[in-house]
Amino acid sequence: MVATVFAEIPNIGIKEEWVWKTDIITTIKGDESRSSIRPRPRIKNTASFGPLTQAERISFYNTLSRNAKIINDVPLYQYSTPITQDASATDTRVYFNPSPIHLASGGQIILINPRTGAFHQSNVAVAETDGAQLSSALTQDIDTGWLACLSMSAKIDDASFRINQITGEIDVTFLSWVDPAVQRSDTAASLTTLDGLTVLEREFLAENTEDFSFNSEVIDFDAGIRREYSQWEWVTIKSEKQYRIQRVLDTTDFDYWRLFFDTVKGAQKAFLISTQMKDMTLQSALTQGGTTMSINEDIDELLHAHEQWKHFEIKYTDGTFSRHTISNSTGAGPVTVTFAPALPSDPKVANVERISHLLKSRMSDTITFEHGALVTIVSIETTTTDSG
Repeated sequence: MVATVFAEIPNIGIKEEWVWKTDIITTIKGDESRSSIRPRPRIKNTASFGPLTQAERISFYNTLSRNAKIINDVPLYQYSTPITQDASATDTRVYFNPSPIHLASGGQIILINPRTGAFHQSNVAVAETDGAQLSSALTQDIDTGWLACLSMSAKIDDASFRINQITGEIDVTFLSWVDPAVQRSDTAASLTTLDGLTVLEREFLAENTEDFSFNSEVIDFDAGIRREYSQWEWVTIKSEKQYRIQRVLDTTDFDYWRLFFDTVKGAQKAFLISTQMKDMTLQSALTQGGTTMSINEDIDELLHAHEQWKHFEIKYTDGTFSRHTISNSTGAGPVTVTFAPALPSDPKVANVERISHLLKSRMSDTITFEHGALVTIVSIETTTTDSG
């Protein structure tokens, strides 16, 4: 199949899904074995076009009928930035701010004039700090009225066409054929870890859901002669959460998320996520450099014996954090908790805003981005785990 460029410009408000694939084998006791099958996520990009006049709609129908049969190079307009320097036909060096595009060497790019629809598609030989070295020379002059867009090879989803005959808008979904790299070149993003587990250092939005389950199973082989009962040793929490990403005003925010997603790869790797709740309250004040605390909650046997509950973070009133792992907890209201590493040798430990569990969790294999003009909302589903 020969690729062509789907150069139509969509409306603001694009939905993007990343889908990994993880093989998860769960024992009767709830222990998990997870293996990543898809190292890069497949991408589903849904965009709305219009409203269209009758003549524009007929033209758009023709575009769809031509491109539905082939692989398209699709501009991902949510990752675009203006050209910052004019370039002439036959040039291979173009200039723009690469951070909003999340472009990697070897990736695909489309340069497009949004006023005329003229475009140039190319692979990227080298992603530069101020643009890119293209693998194919320009065939026409470009100026600062052009945009540079990340692009991907994609097919049009056969069942995706949805037409609003009142407003004249048309929705189309594109499925990645060649999956783009998750991270851009030259990013300075970094992750914090505790006990080898990545800590998700972003706060979720106010509305989220949590479902608790204590899985059990009765096995009698459908004969009713002999019954066996098994149950998991811990409560499992499934949660749906949303986060706000500053896609335009702070492009390093998306760099962080891309590194995080590229590290955990959907459901493959466990990580630590804060409940953002006051899960533990102090019976007495903390001590600088201390390794114990006395809490009011009688939860040692129920929670601290299990991996998913052994980590916590302390948020201080100055907005800073310290994060720790529980090695032992004894007593019954109050409970003495022993942990490592030690508290900071800093007077701030006397001013605690909250102490929250860092739940050991894994994501689902699908995450969803809702792209607005400046901000992106990402939705993820997490499940607590003792494994990995």
